[in-house]
Amino acid sequence: MYYNNSTADFDKEKSFDNVYDLNISQFGIAAPISRGGGSSGLVSLNFGYSLSITNNFAGNAIIKGQLGNSSMVDYFMDYAQGIDYTELTGQEGMLFDTWMIDTLNNSTNSYASAFSNYGADANSTYGQDFRRIISSEGTNKEHSLSLAANFSDKIYLGFTLGISSVFSIYEYDHLETDSEDNIYPFNQFQYKEYVETNGRGYSLKLGAIIRPLEALRLGFAVHSPTVYRLNEYYKYYLSGSKDDGFFDEFESEDFSFSYTLVTPLRVTTGASLQLGKKGIVSADYEFVDYKMAR
Repeated sequence: MYYNNSTADFDKEKSFDNVYDLNISQFGIAAPISRGGGSSGLVSLNFGYSLSITNNFAGNAIIKGQLGNSSMVDYFMDYAQGIDYTELTGQEGMLFDTWMIDTLNNSTNSYASAFSNYGADANSTYGQDFRRIISSEGTNKEHSLSLAANFSDKIYLGFTLGISSVFSIYEYDHLETDSEDNIYPFNQFQYKEYVETNGRGYSLKLGAIIRPLEALRLGFAVHSPTVYRLNEYYKYYLSGSKDDGFFDEFESEDFSFSYTLVTPLRVTTGASLQLGKKGIVSADYEFVDYKMAR
């Protein structure tokens, strides 16, 4: 079982949320392809398949409280400043269309929000309740197809083709409400984001274990970069309402992106010494080349 617990503390107001998920983190099977006739030469050749869940993205968090001196409307409004209202696009244009922001008198590119009654009040009035929900789901899986060979019980070689699959959904829901009707003419504002990512990646792994002595094992492995081809789907939603009953909402067009992600090269080496039946002493060294990441 996968369990994710989150605690949020906003201005001394605590919120709790959690997610449970069935999590089969690993599954594998191995079978012999052939066996040699003795203890020299090719002693055995084996095939293996395994499925590993390398990442579980399931999570949920809720944050809530009261905003004393700010709003997400202000955040988007800052990007609108200096742009003529006829050229506003994206979230800023949606704010303008839902009357969350408007131009100041005698200006076409300076803006004020509903919290200051569009500039009519000397200072903006806040104190609205807010609730933000951040949720995610999905996994990163790796399917591995492997071959392993044993030569004379002294040299063991392994080869693995890794096929990774990625699927994730990220959702963000931000809501502000003037529940006590203290902010004229503001009533409610909501902003949502949705991001879906999916794709595949491929990698190779090579490894060897050598036993020059009965009690000594030397190991070496190279993990190639995993090359992912990812597709991303993105959209957002915005709505606003005022005390006079006005309500409007907008949903963005669907944006699609495709890109390639390359993870670093990884090299490991190590040695272990078996001390009879009393124990094992081992040491490992790992090198990761982050310069190869793209």
